[in-house]
Amino acid sequence: MRPTLVAWGAFRIPSYLAMLYLGLLAGTYATYAAGRAEGLSGERFAWVIVLLLVPALLGARLAFVATRWSVYRLQPRQILPHGSEGGAVAYGALLSVPVSVPLLVALGLPVASFWDAGAIGFLAAIGCLRIGCFLNGCCCGLVAGRIPTQLLEAGLAAMLLGCAILAVGKMPFAGALFVSTLAAYAAGRFCIDFARETPRKLGRLTVAQVWSAGFVLLSVTLLTIATWMG
Repeated sequence: MRPTLVAWGAFRIPSYLAMLYLGLLAGTYATYAAGRAEGLSGERFAWVIVLLLVPALLGARLAFVATRWSVYRLQPRQILPHGSEGGAVAYGALLSVPVSVPLLVALGLPVASFWDAGAIGFLAAIGCLRIGCFLNGCCCGLVAGRIPTQLLEAGLAAMLLGCAILAVGKMPFAGALFVSTLAAYAAGRFCIDFARETPRKLGRLTVAQVWSAGFVLLSVTLLTIATWMG
């Protein structure tokens, strides 16, 4: 049985599920608040945030399934999560970025400024979700889980969140906050994964570390190009 956050008779709220909902709420509110600080507001802006939760959740789940395809291809019914089962990869949530582009353009909302706000929402959500992982007992560290890598990542997200909030409206160009946040998170995640218990490796690195290295390289390249052109 999965750890339970609230139990009242037959009514139970699993810890991971509760923190997932809290993370979605925190991420949605943080994105909206940051967007208002960036000059974005209105009903269209709010609805886009909510709508993009769908590809974010879908992408996170599909990325998780992809890293464990040898298991899920034998149990296809388990691909869709059920009950209190977790199973998501944070990087997969970035599927919402390309999905958002035609939607934001159609609604007349600036893509780069939207994702500057979205970076703050991402960090707020990650902090809550990793606490959920800690309560659930998953995504633990090496040596029988004695290294709380979930809390290390939650702390990383909290630190970056504070820095991102202070940087709102002070970056050199629209989109810089999102790209910088992605680079910083990916670099931190790369380091944390050395202590994380996972059998999914590509050579000497975990799958997440390969993705992290790729996102750091992509982010630094984009920042360099944007700075050179600006």
